[in-house]
Amino acid sequence: MELNEIYEREKVKYYILIYPNDLRAKIYRLKDSKYDKIFVDLNDDQNCIDLAAKNMKDMVEISKKQVDQANEQLKEVVNQYKYLNIKAPNDGVIIKKNINTGEMALPGMPAFILSDLSNLKVVVEVSEHNLRLVPYGTIVQVSIPSVNFYGNGKVTAIIPTSNPMTHTFKIKVSFKHRKDLIIYPGMYATVTIPK
Repeated sequence: MELNEIYEREKVKYYILIYPNDLRAKIYRLKDSKYDKIFVDLNDDQNCIDLAAKNMKDMVEISKKQVDQANEQLKEVVNQYKYLNIKAPNDGVIIKKNINTGEMALPGMPAFILSDLSNLKVVVEVSEHNLRLVPYGTIVQVSIPSVNFYGNGKVTAIIPTSNPMTHTFKIKVSFKHRKDLIIYPGMYATVTIPK
């Protein structure tokens, strides 16, 4: 139906549009405003999605870094765990134990004292008058009567401090012994210095 402009005092027929309600214009205006709103909403939604995606990427990067840090901490703990096990550095006999299972080891306090029985030394105090008779490397006779050991030893160290009360110096004598003899640290020994 075609829209005609109607004026005052005009006759109209039944069902003739007398006031053109420009619905199409309203629909277009409504469509335009809805479209603009939808477009703005879509832009807002896209911005939110972009922001969420960026946040997720950042969170993934942070999580990767946290996993890397946790792996490094695990390596450190595994490395420290190796030090929790106490292993003998050489063959020998434990002559003193200062710790029991479940106790905390303290820094600077020995947990065990291990003695290497294959390489024993005799510590001898020599008067300052006789010190000239036993220079470093001198061969001396060593005897341990309790186990019936008699053999030779060698002066391997002269401690350069004297006992002020007795005016003696300590010397250390290394010796080899037979494997069938059991010689323990602390046994009495006699050292004979050659003249």
